[in-house]
Amino acid sequence: MDEIERALYKPIIVHPSAVPYGCPERLKEDIVIDRLAQILKGERGICTETEMLAWLSTATLASPLSEIGYKAYFYLFYRWARRKGIDTSFMENPHEPETLEPYEKAELEHVMRRIWDASDEGWRAKHKELEGKEKGGP
Repeated sequence: MDEIERALYKPIIVHPSAVPYGCPERLKEDIVIDRLAQILKGERGICTETEMLAWLSTATLASPLSEIGYKAYFYLFYRWARRKGIDTSFMENPHEPETLEPYEKAELEHVMRRIWDASDEGWRAKHKELEGKEKGGP
């Protein structure tokens, strides 16, 4: 139950510049569904591709993405759009999965692990706070 509760309620991490705006609405439901699927697959320690897409889309509010960030964003967007049945023909040069170089995939996975850790840390802090309130704390 703890894993399901965690998937449903742990925070969605967005780029710090986008905190006032939060996660793009269109991705929120998909993130929860992807987290639940991740539990069924036994995956831990890395955020879902949809979570990474949310982080990258909010990072663009702060500054332009690096070349790797740009390629990762379109790689993830393309995969998400295909899963959702969204027509991607408008994309001039879609970055399909095989177009990311191994070092780019490694960098993407590194950031995805950091996002998992930040979200998990946020969940633990919130859970601890709620437990304290149940026991009559502040």
